[in-house]
Amino acid sequence: MIKIFFYILLILFPITTNAISLQEIRDNPTRFKYIYADNRGDGYVDISSINVIRYAPPYYVINSSLYLVDYSKGAIAQINSTYFYDYSQNVTSTLEKSKNKAEFTNKILKYAGIKHKINSMPTYDFSGNVLSTTPYSGNLTTPALLSPAYTAAMFSFYNSYNEYFNPPDKHQKF
Repeated sequence: MIKIFFYILLILFPITTNAISLQEIRDNPTRFKYIYADNRGDGYVDISSINVIRYAPPYYVINSSLYLVDYSKGAIAQINSTYFYDYSQNVTSTLEKSKNKAEFTNKILKYAGIKHKINSMPTYDFSGNVLSTTPYSGNLTTPALLSPAYTAAMFSFYNSYNEYFNPPDKHQKF
């Protein structure tokens, strides 16, 4: 009986140690950087989760965790992602290569030098109880400009290299 209890405890241990509550996010502004807001919620990057995987200019790869607080659903999604950067395709490089404003705008809206993949996405209630764990296949996608994933990628790059990958939005000074 004790052996079964021990195995159950071992299985549940990783779930409980990674749980996050809204209070923990709010009480630790030096760990959780507030980077995003819209009409449904807020976004925070866990600074301690930022990890440079590849530094081979113009290519970079960084892992980090984005916490999206959804007030309408009373939930927090922990989005553990890998960001892939191509500096030769960033906004500044694309502007230099574009023939006119329309071409530049069209290119940037399609691809601003960043792709990402979601590695996992556990979801918690505001008290830190696990609601779900969502497995992901790791499909590479291009985040929309100024979306939570794009903003998290921008902050992760800035935090790693103390420079902006793309020029920041006027509300995006890290």
